[in-house]
Amino acid sequence: MGGFCSKQNRDSNYLNSFFDELFSVFGNERLALFGDEAIELRYVAGRMEGECEACLPPLFTGEFGRSARRKRAAHVRVPLAGATQVNDRWSMDFMSDRLADGRAFRILTIVDQFSRECPLLEPGLSLTGRRVVECLDRLACGRGLPNAITIDNGSEFCSRALDAWAYQRGVKLDFIRPGKPVENGYVESFNGKLRDECLNTELFFSLEDARQKLEHWRKDYNEQRPHSALGGMPPAVFIHRVEESSGNTSTAEFPLTPAVQ
Repeated sequence: MGGFCSKQNRDSNYLNSFFDELFSVFGNERLALFGDEAIELRYVAGRMEGECEACLPPLFTGEFGRSARRKRAAHVRVPLAGATQVNDRWSMDFMSDRLADGRAFRILTIVDQFSRECPLLEPGLSLTGRRVVECLDRLACGRGLPNAITIDNGSEFCSRALDAWAYQRGVKLDFIRPGKPVENGYVESFNGKLRDECLNTELFFSLEDARQKLEHWRKDYNEQRPHSALGGMPPAVFIHRVEESSGNTSTAEFPLTPAVQ
């Protein structure tokens, strides 16, 4: 008379035989292509049957350097649309510099893709996802929020704090492809100007000193500095002209998608 076999044992036996066959065909490294879910399922099956970790294939015990997965928001990458009006689309990025005492700090940079205006330059020794959300909320009170923000795949921008904020506010986060900073060319161009005209010429003695000097440069950039992509006008003048036109502005005079300079 055959012995009793519980459903749990039958399930684990089936899973083990299935993964053992995959293991024999593909080997450790190629089996990793099946994903973390398959790896974890194989591990659970082995433990259900009483296998010790040493008996499981090396892939499942971390011999190949597999680290614990970090939960991040899922994002779909699609071709990015161009801005068609002021406050339609923003770009965000980070820059790095050092204080006079050698301490490193970072700068959150935000640029309006249509007008090239810089709404914010925020320096900080630590700029987390929550800090980014606080900066965006400050801007929301004074000028409103864009329909979409183009960002890279940095940990601060992939944080759950920013993802939840964007969902609640109805702001779309457009992630560029990894290793393709040209897809965020508006802010990359702006960062180059900030580096050449401010960071490389100023000495920052404290974080507050950096904040004051960055704010002075930001106002000069927005209100005085001519921009070649805007017909030689500063962003503030360009915005004023567009508002005066009441939507009747010629695209030849005010291009809807100015070229990145």
